[in-house]
Amino acid sequence: AGFGGAGADVGYGIVAADDGSAYTTGKVTGTADFDPRSGVFAIDGRGYQDVPISRLLPPRAPTGVSLAQDRVLEQQPIDTMIGNLAAIDPDPGETFEFELVNGPGGDDNAAFTLEGNPLRSRAVFDHAANQTYNIRVRATDSAGLSFEQPLTVSVLELAQAGAIGDLVWDDRNANGVQDAGVPGPDRVL
Repeated sequence: AGFGGAGADVGYGIVAADDGSAYTTGKVTGTADFDPRSGVFAIDGRGYQDVPISRLLPPRAPTGVSLAQDRVLEQQPIDTMIGNLAAIDPDPGETFEFELVNGPGGDDNAAFTLEGNPLRSRAVFDHAANQTYNIRVRATDSAGLSFEQPLTVSVLELAQAGAIGDLVWDDRNANGVQDAGVPGPDRVL
């Protein structure tokens, strides 16, 4: 990736700063793109020559990983989707690759699988046998920088599938959703 546009572009200088950033200056003619990634940050010189000064920050590693849905209903088939993973990164517009990795908090990785960012089951879970599973996930950004974080997945009993606080409905198909025609939440657990 680079800077510039269709007109005459000239680089005048580049200086590295102590914090790892780089300052650049040059000359552009017409409209130029100053987004070093795949996006566009256009500056329109309106036909004149402009002398831009830019500051480029070094890529920064992700700072966190989260799981949108961190619980699964017991007795669901293998390959049930648990939830999507997301990463927190100070660099805007990052894309990530996720993987289960060994390390502290990754004792139960074998019970799950990742393809992209959805976490899926590799086992049929039984709440009576185990209520929580601990996994360790690594998020790697487009610059190859990564962050690892342990996450916990909870297993819910079938009886909890239709719970809203201390109220439940008759969740006959155990999908956790109050379907049309199903009596509403009106009894205490």
